[in-house]
Amino acid sequence: DKLRYISEDGLALRARPPVTSTAWFWALQALPLAGIGLALRERAERARRLRDPRYRRRVEAAREARAAFRAISPADHPADVFRRADEALAEYIAAKTDASAAALSPEAARERLVSAGVSDELASRAEELLHRTRAGAYAPGASAAPAPSQALADSRTLVDALEEALR
Repeated sequence: DKLRYISEDGLALRARPPVTSTAWFWALQALPLAGIGLALRERAERARRLRDPRYRRRVEAAREARAAFRAISPADHPADVFRRADEALAEYIAAKTDASAAALSPEAARERLVSAGVSDELASRAEELLHRTRAGAYAPGASAAPAPSQALADSRTLVDALEEALR
């Protein structure tokens, strides 16, 4: 039969670029460093929250207010819904403006929010909502009091808007 010659192209060693020259290699090498950096950052944040109660109160205010609003059932007695919504909203505003919630009147809340950098319109909404929730809690049947479910929804919306404005 015929002779077949061995092709020299198939026997030649091909030079491949080293693994370290690819972007994927360096991205994988950076992952542990990024994880260590994030862990150190989280540790420093946790230490700051433990060391500074005022900072912790301000940082966790929105989460605690949302949890308080979730715990309120619109099916409860209307005066109780208004009272608990008022307490949660006042505590949120007090935490964000470094005040005492028990001593925070609607007018003082408005002034403190404006001084914290919130727009006048949003601060007025907070003042008006505090007036309405207090009217519903302490003067049932007052004309200024909205439906309990509406007051709860307005309180949630206001906390979200204030959180956005105070960033």
